[in-house]
Amino acid sequence: MAYMENFLSDNARALISIPYLACHSGKDGHGDFLIDFETLPDAVVTFLSRCQFSEALSEVSPLILSSTASFATFTTVDLARSQFHLFEWLSDPVEFLELHTRLSRENAIEKVLLLQRLTALIEGSLSGLHWTLNPKCPNTMKDLLMSLTLEDMCGKKCLLLFRLFFGPVNSMNLRNLIWHGFISPSVARHCNASLLPFIFVLILSLGKRLACQTLPDERKPSRISSLFSLSVEHFPWLCDSGQQLTKATHSHPVSSCPSVEYFSHLDTLFDGPKPRYLDALCLSFICLSIILRCEFAAAVGAPELSQSAEHRFFLTMDSILEFKTNTVLGRPVTQDQFSQFSARCGDLRGLAVLLDVLCSENGPRLKDRVSHGEFFIRRYPVIHQTALTWEGIDDRFKCSAILMRACLLALLSAQTAPPRVCELPTDWLSSYQLEFHPTAQFARNWFHLKNCLSEFCDHPEIPHSEIFDYDRFESLTKQWFPNQTCDAKGPSLPYLMTNLWELAGSWSFSASDRPSVWSSKPAALLVRLNQLLILYTLISDSLRDILVKLEFADASELVSSRKHATFERMRSTFPAIHNLLTFVHKFSACAWHCWIDGSLVGSSRIEVRQRYSIDLKSRAKLVDCLQRTGEKLTMWIGKSKWELILPFLESVKYPVPHTSSLL
Repeated sequence: MAYMENFLSDNARALISIPYLACHSGKDGHGDFLIDFETLPDAVVTFLSRCQFSEALSEVSPLILSSTASFATFTTVDLARSQFHLFEWLSDPVEFLELHTRLSRENAIEKVLLLQRLTALIEGSLSGLHWTLNPKCPNTMKDLLMSLTLEDMCGKKCLLLFRLFFGPVNSMNLRNLIWHGFISPSVARHCNASLLPFIFVLILSLGKRLACQTLPDERKPSRISSLFSLSVEHFPWLCDSGQQLTKATHSHPVSSCPSVEYFSHLDTLFDGPKPRYLDALCLSFICLSIILRCEFAAAVGAPELSQSAEHRFFLTMDSILEFKTNTVLGRPVTQDQFSQFSARCGDLRGLAVLLDVLCSENGPRLKDRVSHGEFFIRRYPVIHQTALTWEGIDDRFKCSAILMRACLLALLSAQTAPPRVCELPTDWLSSYQLEFHPTAQFARNWFHLKNCLSEFCDHPEIPHSEIFDYDRFESLTKQWFPNQTCDAKGPSLPYLMTNLWELAGSWSFSASDRPSVWSSKPAALLVRLNQLLILYTLISDSLRDILVKLEFADASELVSSRKHATFERMRSTFPAIHNLLTFVHKFSACAWHCWIDGSLVGSSRIEVRQRYSIDLKSRAKLVDCLQRTGEKLTMWIGKSKWELILPFLESVKYPVPHTSSLL
């Protein structure tokens, strides 16, 4: 299967090439390059207001040429010395200067990288402006540019002109087209040379307007700290293997399209004494997007989804990894199509890693945060006589870049011949442990609670005969999970690494006629079960700390009679609390097998989940009841209201399924 040569729709390709600029000549380059948005020609404003972007681009072409001709006379040092106040509003002024030094580069892929980082800088900075007045920021560049909050600050005509370049799908839509890998190097070569400089002009022109205003000192915080969870300390086994993407693409379908140049260029970004890790990370997202989009489009029999379009949503890496492709396709993906796509991606553990670091809500969400400009450090340049210096940031992205490159090699290995070396592109997957995905958090929380309960079983303060006297909970477990064994175990991390992709994919195949109850959705249910486990592990930790205090008190002769009475009340509640913790531990294991994973012997995942999911409303009530019980128990333990705990636990009425038999 060969990939398409062009990923752009005709409309997008026509806009990006900007043919109108060839019909106009710029000024001599000695005027002011800044744009006064309030004096934009009426024709430009009218066309932009009507979203007639092709006509608007034709009208604004003279302005593009004249302003960029004047802007070309400024060096990066000139900008830092005399124009710093015009780009100080950006989240990272040094990023602006560093990208300006690259404007003269002729390599098409370098221009793509420049545009990637420039659009991220603009979006992150506009989001920061919005945040200073209203922390509820829109999630996309398109929506940001429609924001009334930004309109009051930047002016309506200013945002209209920005929309021409970064607005809806029928605009130039540069941000989305570049980050989702629709613009190939061959298209980038034919883009007009004035396009990138004019984006710098737009930034500075907006800066002139903002310089007249008093902006709040408090700025939107960066998400750069989430990168600390992806460092060499966390993944000491992860190192650059030296395997070349260039060789890996030789027999892969991507070799048939112009975008294969991205893969070979990515190799060069890792070379040399100072690897360009941030650029490598950005470019790896383009490469991943191309492979996943083209392979998915082929698997579902819709090759046209490889291209951008104005009449439908784009098929993106995000929608594929988050299993949200039904809107794009206009129909559900079948299990056979899902299996075909999975087979095209080779070792499914590679897709599990992508789910872990790109999609998990509690993870670094690398692509999302890099592309939206959320990873930044506010840096300032040091100005010398004829040069500038500044703090570099590439090393912060080292582990992320190497990890994404390793994922690329794993994906490519599915359809390429194995290398003639001992090391395979997928060997590293055996060492990776899921860190951020909700399933991995469930496994860790479950084992934490298990370890605490094991300690309690051997503790002299809790009579062993009373620990297992929980017939009420045993009956409740059998009602919810008939035919389940008493020794049900939670998932292990190696199991999740191998099965996560198929498991998460199976969640999207739930019957469409299911009631709209949150407990019917495995992903939503998993979040709530994680919250339960965290709550009850905190209770178990508190109980463990109290037991340590009791041991110390028993060894001391200075304990007052009042404290001794308190300790006795504590002791009287321990068996009841332990029984509840034991039930939650066992309940969550059964819930994992029957409601989340569905991996019972002899049945498909979907069949198992449907079999145990008849009374969804009672299921939701049970989880809510356990949550409220844990919260109240936590409160009373914190306040040492031990005399209230036992009557309360005995009075709790746990919901049971209305159906007499779930099987």
